[in-house]
Amino acid sequence: MIENISAMLGALLPAPVAQPVVKSFGKEKSFPEMSAGAPIKRNEAYFEVRLNQMCLANNVKWFSVYDPLVVITVGFDYGGKSIEVPAVLGPGIIQKHLDSGAPQFGTVLSDLKVIGPHPYRGSGISISISFYRVERMNYTRSLLKVIERLSGIIGMGQIATLASTGGALLDGLEGLLGGGATVCMAAYKFNLPPPNYPLQTGYTALIVPPVPDNLDTLLVRDSRLLQKEGGEERPFAGSDFVLISVAGMQRRENEQFFSAYDLKEQALSIISEGEASRKRAKAIMLSAFQQLRGSDDFTKLEADLLFEEWLQEFDKEVSRYSRANAMPIRHNQPELALAANDLNQAMDRLSL
Repeated sequence: MIENISAMLGALLPAPVAQPVVKSFGKEKSFPEMSAGAPIKRNEAYFEVRLNQMCLANNVKWFSVYDPLVVITVGFDYGGKSIEVPAVLGPGIIQKHLDSGAPQFGTVLSDLKVIGPHPYRGSGISISISFYRVERMNYTRSLLKVIERLSGIIGMGQIATLASTGGALLDGLEGLLGGGATVCMAAYKFNLPPPNYPLQTGYTALIVPPVPDNLDTLLVRDSRLLQKEGGEERPFAGSDFVLISVAGMQRRENEQFFSAYDLKEQALSIISEGEASRKRAKAIMLSAFQQLRGSDDFTKLEADLLFEEWLQEFDKEVSRYSRANAMPIRHNQPELALAANDLNQAMDRLSL
């Protein structure tokens, strides 16, 4: 009798709900060799968070009833304080990829730089990933597009602005996603590196049920999530998932977005105005170097390397002008604008 009652009660209980899983991939499961596990050195290198894949299983409700949305937030030290920077990958950016011929199922987004590069200051980073579905016919979807644009318009060299607005952006996003029109399918937050380990490059996958029975069959090759069964590797496509990575680099390669670069260009542009302006150009170059060395966006190592490269540009431009000026056929020197003359006289008074 008791056994029958237990069986009846068991039948009334809800079945266990399948849970999303998170799988991290170090150098043992990432290919080619050295695509993961490389150290990101404190104050010497930059880190960058990338979305390698957003993959959607073949579900008729995607893009007819629901839109996918991924929110990635990265916390790190900037300017001596801890900040959180959000990135929203939703209907707007996905639609652009679909319009360009990307498939509706399988990998719909790939190889996107989400956040960074930023100098790694040694106190670790935190990453949170949330994967949502948003009803298409709902006002929330339109508002999410606005927030998506806001999180994307703050470009390189403006991380300080984003640091001050990121909290408001997250608050607004949380308010929207708290409604009934959005469902969080999976979410995960983790800190890097683990205690007593250096920060290293690597991959992390957030997988929505159904999940593989054996997660050890998963691997990453060429920044794509694969499953190896029977000795054969195939793209993993049985579930909705997001694959992200933390990458490291010695040079940020986007110095043109910073004001120090504008100063360097200004200095080069006035070399041809004559010896007096050349003195002013040197002072502008010095200001550019001071900005590089005092910036929270550059490592000291790159600031020094970059300025050496700029000095070589400066010397070449001076040499080019000197050769042109020594040609036997002389043209009249361009008449300096009044403002340039005033600046040159001011430089002389400062004995620079």
